[in-house]
Amino acid sequence: MSNFDEYARRFSMISMRREDGILEMRFHTDGGRNRVVERRRNRGDLPPQGIRGQVRLLLALVAAVALYPGSACAKGEGIGVWMEGQVSEVQARGAAVQLLLRGRFWFEQHRGTEPSVIELRDATIPATLAQGEPFFAMVENWHGGAIRKPGALLQILQAAAASGKPVKLELVRARLKFEPQGRIRVESAEVVRATDHQLR
Repeated sequence: MSNFDEYARRFSMISMRREDGILEMRFHTDGGRNRVVERRRNRGDLPPQGIRGQVRLLLALVAAVALYPGSACAKGEGIGVWMEGQVSEVQARGAAVQLLLRGRFWFEQHRGTEPSVIELRDATIPATLAQGEPFFAMVENWHGGAIRKPGALLQILQAAAASGKPVKLELVRARLKFEPQGRIRVESAEVVRATDHQLR
């Protein structure tokens, strides 16, 4: 098995950093903005079972870049990080919001009309989130939205927890922690868009 120092420098398109058991991977092109050069479709789910599930997810992300090291990304392409499901235990912690989300978590990239997706389903995900700037509240079908002032994310998540309705969240600057038994934790992330069931 390779140690971190060996594999952290192996891929020119991934910057890796490990801190307190958290592996942070930044996909980029020539050290620039976050980019992904993955072209392989993954139509199946990655079963989150034990260390194998963690290793499979990590290998899928690394393989996405390793399979096409000579590719270049076109303008507008990148990776999206999403969560969707029912939220509970919503609590304000200073400017952050802590919660549990029961549902799914996925990485997504679009090339033309074809999305590539790596997804974890039926997961219980602890998350610490902050409202992004700008932040958009989205209608239920995500065909429209409105920009919101600071504090709106907490109100949206509290309303979703009270109603039991699912909420979809788009994340940026996410720090993830892969835990035993294939669990994942969002250590920190900014939410730039979220479902607001009260928005019409």
